[in-house]
Amino acid sequence: MTRWVIFSRAKRKWARPVFPQQRPPGTQGWDGAKGQVATSENVDAALWSIDISTRLGKVIVSLAAWGRNMFHIAALEFIENLERCASPTAVLDAMRQALKDFGIDHFCLNRFTNPGQRFDEVVLASRVPPGWMELYIQENYVQHDPSQRHARRTVHPYEWKNAPYDCEREPKAREFIQRASEFKIHNGLVVPIPSPFGCVGQVFMGGDNPQLSMRNKPTLHLMALYAFDRVEQLAGHRIGISTLTPREKEVLAWTAKGKTAWEVGEILHISKRTVDAHLQAAALKLGTINKTQTVAVALREKLISV
Repeated sequence: MTRWVIFSRAKRKWARPVFPQQRPPGTQGWDGAKGQVATSENVDAALWSIDISTRLGKVIVSLAAWGRNMFHIAALEFIENLERCASPTAVLDAMRQALKDFGIDHFCLNRFTNPGQRFDEVVLASRVPPGWMELYIQENYVQHDPSQRHARRTVHPYEWKNAPYDCEREPKAREFIQRASEFKIHNGLVVPIPSPFGCVGQVFMGGDNPQLSMRNKPTLHLMALYAFDRVEQLAGHRIGISTLTPREKEVLAWTAKGKTAWEVGEILHISKRTVDAHLQAAALKLGTINKTQTVAVALREKLISV
């Protein structure tokens, strides 16, 4: 008959079988560093103590994976429910609800400014600390914000605090960073919004101490792209998408058909200079930088047809 002897070594218990002829004399009654004849009950206890660290490690890993999966599920639910959001404010509410456990409660979704535009003319939706937006516009920080500049140069998301600038040669940028910290804006994820014609805007998601792990960034990236698209649909009139004049639409429609400015002028009985002026006005309203991009955006927004 095989019996078991339990040993304690360095505070770690382990068990091995001991045959009657192999068991040292006087093993009964061992304790501490000694052994004792095992029964089925204390063998089970010993095996559990051996495996407890491994089991706890697996539980911890499983809980971490479960937490990440719950975050991804919440993000997918956010994207799925975006169509139900009837206003930019509703989109921001949904974003905050999905990200509140990650220290993210400040948001700003904006297009990039064109020369002569104020920042408030291109903001689609924002939820930032009280007084910050007013200060940002008053001080014209959009011209000195390293993040706004960097977002025009990359399509990859990056952390707000990592946007490059020269603190010695750019005192206004340094001032901007200092003032932002006073409003508890210390970091965030910035997602540039790409288009066939280059980046057209950005989404900022941040807070006092946001959790921006490498595992979460791809999900945040996806959420930002969908949120921007939805808010742009809802707030398009704020950036001029629905304010083209009939003549501007007419000029764009003929341009979309491949007509030159001179040919459009001949068709509409206006000068080439007037045609160019209408194209420039339309580009300013649509936030585009050339004729081709202006026509593409007008077609995408169904302002014209060909």
